[in-house]
Amino acid sequence: MNAILNGFTWEFLWKAVKYYFIAVLVLVAGNFIYAHSPYSLTYNASYSLPYTVVIVEKSNPKMTWEYGDLMAFQWQERTETPLYSPDWTALKVVTAQAGDRIIIHSDHRLEAVTTKGRQTFEVLPHNRFGKVLHILDQVGKDGIIPYGHYFVTTPHTRSYDSRYAEVGLISAARIVGKGVWVW
Repeated sequence: MNAILNGFTWEFLWKAVKYYFIAVLVLVAGNFIYAHSPYSLTYNASYSLPYTVVIVEKSNPKMTWEYGDLMAFQWQERTETPLYSPDWTALKVVTAQAGDRIIIHSDHRLEAVTTKGRQTFEVLPHNRFGKVLHILDQVGKDGIIPYGHYFVTTPHTRSYDSRYAEVGLISAARIVGKGVWVW
């Protein structure tokens, strides 16, 4: 027993308890500040955008979206075998929004017609793992994007984004915020 207690002092115990208490206090305060901050930090896990780390302004009712804004949203695939975890925060660029039109062509292309002009996107038949992909199916016969929904893409040709039914349009309820600082 004396060998175990060799070198033990009450001063050492007091320092250990004090540092443990300070560490717990810092963790609790950090979580409180993070939870109540208007910003969060997000990591881009895909190769579809050139950014690695993005500071995201958390979504609020007054937030407006412009074409080209970087949107952070809660990932949700409409498939039984998702590529990404459902709690992942995805980053894509706002390409079209409510009132804009999506024209679906029979040759694996779709076109976003907005007030900023037209953009054509190729829709790949399968992803790099061989999984079959399906063209967007959330727009009606007229192709108008419904209120509170966004069509998001990236410049990367193999981006897994709103072109595909598995990802679809992004509803306002899934939006985490707007990317404001990237590196």
